[in-house]
Amino acid sequence: MRRTKLTDREQVILGFNLLIIFSEFLGLVLRTYILGSIGLEYYTVLSNIASFLASMFVAYYLIRGSKVPHWVAVWRLVATTMLAITFLVVIFILPFNMGVPLWKLLFPGQMFFLHFACPVLAMCTMLFVEQYRFQSKDGNVISLPTLAYAVIIMILNAMNIVNGPYPFIRQLMSGKFTYLLAAIFLCHLVPTLIASIFYKV
Repeated sequence: MRRTKLTDREQVILGFNLLIIFSEFLGLVLRTYILGSIGLEYYTVLSNIASFLASMFVAYYLIRGSKVPHWVAVWRLVATTMLAITFLVVIFILPFNMGVPLWKLLFPGQMFFLHFACPVLAMCTMLFVEQYRFQSKDGNVISLPTLAYAVIIMILNAMNIVNGPYPFIRQLMSGKFTYLLAAIFLCHLVPTLIASIFYKV
């Protein structure tokens, strides 16, 4: 059933999602312009594209006066979890792994949007604005994109099609097989733990 007027809360949700759409678009365009390609081999880029699409879906259904479908809420949960992983990797791993000051990974150019603004906006929107209700079975899909990325990027590295693209991936590929298995396990465990923060079952 379509409605002609949004509630005050829905207007706030729409406003935040439009802000995410604008920030994601600007960050992805800046990245493409500065670096010459969008860089789909990067988890950062994929997580931001997923978030961009999630906000597009939310905005579409709100603007047409419909209730946001459950599958869109699940997409938002998955995308926000991916962005949270991006944010945590940037904060706690990349500065030490790359030997780069944290501020250089958070604020210059497109990194301000893709590494900082969009993840923080998406997480705050999910926690304090949208507040969707999820079912226990929704947890089954949380880690799938991260697991798929890990497996595919490792195969591409093994085939010398991709180098990295992150330094810690190159280090993993040159290490023991047990390290790779541990990394794949973490790609399942970490998204599930992060998503539990956003859950309101």
